[in-house]
Amino acid sequence: MLQKKLTKAGLTALAITSAIAFSSASNAALTSFSDDFQGAGLDPYAVFSDNGGFTGGYFFAPPSTVGPQISALANDGNGNQYLNFYANYENANVHDRVNCNPCSPNLQESISLFHEMSFTGADTASGDTWFFDFDYASNSAAPITGNTQVSAFIRVFDPAFNLLSESVLDTSSVLVDDVFQAGQLSVTLNPFWTEGVIQIGFNNLTGNYDGSGRLYDNLNFAPAVPVPAAVWLFGSGLLGLVGVARRRKA
Repeated sequence: MLQKKLTKAGLTALAITSAIAFSSASNAALTSFSDDFQGAGLDPYAVFSDNGGFTGGYFFAPPSTVGPQISALANDGNGNQYLNFYANYENANVHDRVNCNPCSPNLQESISLFHEMSFTGADTASGDTWFFDFDYASNSAAPITGNTQVSAFIRVFDPAFNLLSESVLDTSSVLVDDVFQAGQLSVTLNPFWTEGVIQIGFNNLTGNYDGSGRLYDNLNFAPAVPVPAAVWLFGSGLLGLVGVARRRKA
């Protein structure tokens, strides 16, 4: 009789857990994202620049895929495309400190290229950890020079664009020039974050026409794979049955 009661209790708990999980998932807004840059453009991305400290900066989407402004899709000659991300060298107000008019109030311009995703309380309630994996490499044709800083990031904002969380990885150091290596960042969703956006992407801080080229590829943003609730319930049920069997033998 005890064995039947344990089985029924386990099934009831599983049904409740499944109902809660389904309800939360149905209201969730955050989904996994991946990109190997094999497409023709950069439509899922946007760029924001502080324009060297000018009030308001500037914003545009999608970013350019050619030319001297911020980004391009590069090719290794074997059909593999990747992102080439660099400074806006057409912004003379930052880079040309002799002829600029007006001159930027800052000696460097900060530019972020990112993919943005919305989230709701249904996404954060479980406190899941999400991972941003990517490959990065130096660009020997335009190596980093001067005081340039390059990095990858995860940023979390509330609806008023107050920064809730930021994770950063310096991508300036590479083991071998022009050879991709793996990078990873993570963010644990706080249940108190009920609404907002998550940005995953890359940043450079450059001035004086310093080199800033960095190559990025194989982006993936996804949650850690959890152990399903059914597995825990199944394991608990087995332990209960083992206990019953031992008591019967005794």
